[in-house]
Amino acid sequence: MEPKPPLRKWLLLLSLLLQSLQGISQVCDAPELRLRYAALYKSVDAYKPNYALSLADSLLEQLNDLSLADCPLQGWIRFEKGEAFEHLWQYEDALQIYYPLVQEALAAKRWKLAAQTYISMARTHETIERSDDCRRSLQAAWELINQHKLDTVFARYAVRNASYHRWYADRDSA
Repeated sequence: MEPKPPLRKWLLLLSLLLQSLQGISQVCDAPELRLRYAALYKSVDAYKPNYALSLADSLLEQLNDLSLADCPLQGWIRFEKGEAFEHLWQYEDALQIYYPLVQEALAAKRWKLAAQTYISMARTHETIERSDDCRRSLQAAWELINQHKLDTVFARYAVRNASYHRWYADRDSA
């Protein structure tokens, strides 16, 4: 028995939607985007923040032009942009990236990105001497690390937590 015409239209639309989503996924994972992100990561790591900001903006614009604002890589690009702002001592600019980014990562269940962002927020708060905000960010990161078994993020958390204790709490527990 052949599907009725309205059902056939819905099946065709569903098929086209699934194909387009698969295409978005493939573009989002395109090797050239990954290579440019790797260059961004390296420039932040090498303390070249001005180049990193330029590259981050270029990558974000490219993703926007391709209608890939929901691409998981976009969150990591914004994360690196926040890190670059920290290298330039533009802490408020970094926090303006981190706060919405962490909320979006939580909503999308991107736990590693959320935990890493909380840790960066803690470092920023520590640097600008906001001890309570630093502690809250560390606590939120710990909860994500513990709940979602983010073992690869734990070392970074431990360093930041020790720094917090060194500056604001018990030096012996650092």
